[in-house]
Amino acid sequence: MKNVFLTFILILFCNLSFSQITFQEIESDKLEEIRQVKIHLPRNYESNPDQTYPLFIVFDGDYLFDPVVGNIEYYSYWEDMPEAIVVGINQFESRNDDCLFSEENFLPIDSGAKFFEFIGFELVPFLEENYRTANFRVAVGHGN
Repeated sequence: MKNVFLTFILILFCNLSFSQITFQEIESDKLEEIRQVKIHLPRNYESNPDQTYPLFIVFDGDYLFDPVVGNIEYYSYWEDMPEAIVVGINQFESRNDDCLFSEENFLPIDSGAKFFEFIGFELVPFLEENYRTANFRVAVGHGN
């Protein structure tokens, strides 16, 4: 029983030491609130200081972040895709407001337009200033 417990602790420690997920709070002038994001860095991020990485922005990050990170880690491990930086935007309480769009032309309106501007004018510049992002971005989300 003691060996099982020690093995479990060792596995947990190893998983935590390889995990490079950080939580950030970004104060948004566009949204007039603080937005929480999760940022996953590739496993070789620190050892490759000259490398830049594609950026995956995950909407509904409160539940889609982990599956997207898992897929990117899997495919990059097998070299089917490059390693990438994954950013999940938590939208648990604000998803309906963030996704507001016009029924006529399907463009964001009101709070949806503000969220769109938050992404382009605040979040992406923050990520570009603080992380080594490549000029390749992917938006991942869940449709209604």
